[in-house]
Amino acid sequence: MATVVDFIDNGGKVKEEFLEKVQVALAIIGENAEGYAKEGCPVATGRLRNSITYATTMIHSEGNTNKHKDGPTDASPEDYATHATPEENALYIGTNVEYAPYVEFKEYRHETGGAHFLRNAATDHNDEYKKLAMQVLKSDASASQVKSRVKK
Repeated sequence: MATVVDFIDNGGKVKEEFLEKVQVALAIIGENAEGYAKEGCPVATGRLRNSITYATTMIHSEGNTNKHKDGPTDASPEDYATHATPEENALYIGTNVEYAPYVEFKEYRHETGGAHFLRNAATDHNDEYKKLAMQVLKSDASASQVKSRVKK
């Protein structure tokens, strides 16, 4: 008597769930990085601080899904994100305010923040970002359930 074994390839489902969790992890990290950038941003009128946002290859902080375009029309993070594919798993943080590079790259000091507020938000919290990503990726919950569970 022969034993019949059926193999089911769930590789596509596993990859899809993994990529969804990566996007959730990037969104959570983006939200945190956006917050750190806003905390470190010099404030005179609030325009620059309020313009700071993040974008992943799939979603930006206003919650809109990115659509692939022919190219960016300005320097907003969501426009740069449209040039990446989901497999690239990119996260962008930035602003489209015209004077932002002057504030970011000059040794500019202000009583409410200083230069390199975007760079610092992206690089000064690596351990925290790694921890958040691992929480999401190790979770048994689906990607849609994970975001509500992970906190800053």
